Amino acid sequence: MKDKNISFSGDGSLYIITGGGWKIYQKESLERDDFNQLLFDTFNLSNMSQIRDIFNQVELNTCFFEDEMQRKHVPPWVYARALDPETLKPVPDGMPGLMSYMDASSTSYPAFLVTDDIGIIRREYGQYPGVLVEILRRVNTRTQKGCALSLTQAFDN
Repeated sequence: MKDKNISFSGDGSLYIITGGGWKIYQKESLERDDFNQLLFDTFNLSNMSQIRDIFNQVELNTCFFEDEMQRKHVPPWVYARALDPETLKPVPDGMPGLMSYMDASSTSYPAFLVTDDIGIIRREYGQYPGVLVEILRRVNTRTQKGCALSLTQAFDN
């Protein structure tokens, strides 16, 4: 849009929602604040709360949506916890660990999932009470880094 001199006025009525698929672009990735600023400026938004992200994995039957403070909420039918990567025992809330989920909405298979994401679980007691998840990064020691990246590597060979 910038190269073609296209302007856009999102004002307060436009919301931008992103939802994954970024693993294949890791070398081109931006920090979240930089990405938000780029969207804010490009679409002339009124405030940053108009930018939201959704977290999902193909093995997970449920999406985690962000609130206006860009915190991802775990719905009540999903049990999320962070595990010690060596013992697979739960770590205390607020401490980083290997993310795992039990999703009660899955009916065709038992949705008990231990991921290769490192993240933090927090409890919120304020305006939107419940469980929050923050994904920090991927585990660095695994060969497979997720379906999108694996498919890209398979097609590149």
